Amino acid sequence: MAEKANTGTPLAPEEQIELKVAELGDAARRNVRTIAVIGGVVLLGVVGGLIWTQTQRSAEAKAGAALMQAQGQYFSGNFEQALSEFQTISSRYGSTASAGHANLFLGNCQLSLGRAAEAEAAYRKVLGKAGNDPVLRTAAERGIASSLHSQGKAAEAAKMYLSAAEREGNPLQLDDYLAAGRAFAEAGDRAQAGRAFQEAINRFPENPRSVEARIRLEEIKSGS
Repeated sequence: MAEKANTGTPLAPEEQIELKVAELGDAARRNVRTIAVIGGVVLLGVVGGLIWTQTQRSAEAKAGAALMQAQGQYFSGNFEQALSEFQTISSRYGSTASAGHANLFLGNCQLSLGRAAEAEAAYRKVLGKAGNDPVLRTAAERGIASSLHSQGKAAEAAKMYLSAAEREGNPLQLDDYLAAGRAFAEAGDRAQAGRAFQEAINRFPENPRSVEARIRLEEIKSGS
């Protein structure tokens, strides 16, 4: 039986009821406060998510516009100006999809300006963030291969071209097999060169450009 506070005297039935009602009221108020706090946290999370989404969309839009402008400089042959603009996009909008393409063009600019080592670093950065995108991955691998080739590393370039060629979803697969074959031949690896040219023929037998692969394969077989 409940007792009066600090007296040890048992509570009357009506007093026990009043006490129970008071306890239930306190519990209810605590629950309301808890629900309010949880609701506030959830609301804060939702609002935060919406703000982040809107921020990302805004960043994507700004990065996309900047990318188009930089590409205009690139295709006009203004590589130094384009390089500066691509670098700005990469540093300012690094979390956007446009930044990935900016890094790719950044490598193209460096390569066009004869800075093969810097181009290779840019392409490797793209490759590291390309994920499962076959187009972006093969573009990065092709860029690395071109950079290595420009540095006189034909054997390394050939392997990278071959890696790009063998990746499913590569829209320039034939080009990469041909480039791999040429680079292997330049490096003195006639066997690997022959395999690359043969693969080009096997995969693209009706493509007019596979004629080059046939001619080069015959040259390898004849030892010329």
